[in-house]
Amino acid sequence: METTALLVCVQVPEILSIIYIRMPTMQQDTLRHFLLEAVSLLALYHPGAVIDSLLQKQLPMDRYVHCPGPTDGQEPPPAPWRPGERLALPRASQVPEPGGSRGNFCSLAVTLRSCGGSWGGKFFVDHFLRVLMEKLKNLGSDQPRTSSAKPEADEEEAALEPLKMTRAISVVVSALRSPEAVQHLLPELLPVLLKQISATVGKEMPSSPLSTRGKLFLKGHASDDNPCRLSLETLEAVLRTCLDGKWLWLLRKQGAWAALEDPRAHHDGVCLLTGVLLRAGTISLPLVLVLTRWLDAPSANLRVTAAAFFAELMKEPALQEWRCLQPIARALLEKLRDSSSTVRQMAARGLGNLVSGAPEKLRKHKGAVLEALRRGLEDVAAAEVVAESLLALAKVVTELKGKAVGSTFRDIARATKGFFDAEQASLRSAAFTLYGVLAASATRRWRSFFTEELGSTWASLVLHLRDPDPGASMACQGALRLCAPFLGLRRVRQGLAVNTRLSAAELLGDVCSQLVRSCAPGRDGAAGPSPAPGEGGSG
Repeated sequence: METTALLVCVQVPEILSIIYIRMPTMQQDTLRHFLLEAVSLLALYHPGAVIDSLLQKQLPMDRYVHCPGPTDGQEPPPAPWRPGERLALPRASQVPEPGGSRGNFCSLAVTLRSCGGSWGGKFFVDHFLRVLMEKLKNLGSDQPRTSSAKPEADEEEAALEPLKMTRAISVVVSALRSPEAVQHLLPELLPVLLKQISATVGKEMPSSPLSTRGKLFLKGHASDDNPCRLSLETLEAVLRTCLDGKWLWLLRKQGAWAALEDPRAHHDGVCLLTGVLLRAGTISLPLVLVLTRWLDAPSANLRVTAAAFFAELMKEPALQEWRCLQPIARALLEKLRDSSSTVRQMAARGLGNLVSGAPEKLRKHKGAVLEALRRGLEDVAAAEVVAESLLALAKVVTELKGKAVGSTFRDIARATKGFFDAEQASLRSAAFTLYGVLAASATRRWRSFFTEELGSTWASLVLHLRDPDPGASMACQGALRLCAPFLGLRRVRQGLAVNTRLSAAELLGDVCSQLVRSCAPGRDGAAGPSPAPGEGGSG
């Protein structure tokens, strides 16, 4: 095999079949080692053919090879392998008695670790992972079907193929001692695995009994019945190889893995993952360019993943450094009209995050951003889009101040008050937050208008001090504190500032008491809560 491995491409399946048959009959460890070495040699020269064969069945050779975890083994690596040199066999200590297996690629991975040095190991893993990634790309869920008349069993078998590729990547990466072989492939691995996660979120494992051959490869794994979890565990294995442990700890602490697996929170999980990867310095321009194309993908899941990724990325100046900010911002403006409400929500979040990542660009294109987010308030069929637009507008108006907001100030204020009594607590909280920002940002031009608006909204603000949702109640307190100067209610403003530890009921009682005192003739304060210029009135 050492002299002819390069010439036997056509015979690879036959050779592996012979090894498959003979391995259980081998009684001597030495002979098994020779067979494993033969498989390793074939894989070095014909990785595609070997991978195809390995994915077909649960290889008995896995029973005879121990696949250590990422931290197992303290021995120094062997001398580098180079083409033409004899491959060193695994030590006997690495081959325990027949026992459990961690997957079809375990034997191959351990053989590589034993016989592959710095050059051979990198060459092998690079080639091996590239073949797996290419196969996974070609099996993408958004690829058109070649035939609509496939038997159900064939369709379910085809659905298992990406999962087997994903599992293979996990096993190979987990068996490596050095991260170098994976680190330089990370910009290519990340989009492949993110795409697989997006394709499997909310899905179940194919259940056809005729698909058992493919399921053998996944059998015994913790995520047997959850294809998305399998993809997430593979991504975690890759990141564990490349990143410092503190970043993996942070992902777990923030609940990123659980969110990524949940169809209702997948977008938030992508934001958490992107934020950690940014801080770890693993977001690169090639990854950004790949995900840019996903924004217009036929798959809604891919568009959600891409929109959430860029919503978080908008917080950082990296897009400006790569000269990608303008096309991405333009794409997010367009995505506010996407058919997916989650995509629209993430687009609004991304535009709001321009405040942190590119405030000068926000000021330059403030008209388009304000108008787009104002239109988002009209998306009443999707409460999450409206809430995100309200919060984004709060950030944008705070940055621009009232003068730069222009005539849109009036439209935003009128639209915002319509959500004070919304059924969803997230809408009420976001509306109170934005209303307080509008009060703080109102310039002389808009003070008279805003005072008139408060004539119809102050009662609602007071009542929602006792909002059943704690977040909405706190946001209402902040808004009322900022609106109090427009009403001439100095005592109310002072009471809100001083009594910060009162319960909602106690605070409401205190504010009502202050209102009664303010309305009493001859007392400090106006005769009513709506002292617009040139107007009187009572509360």
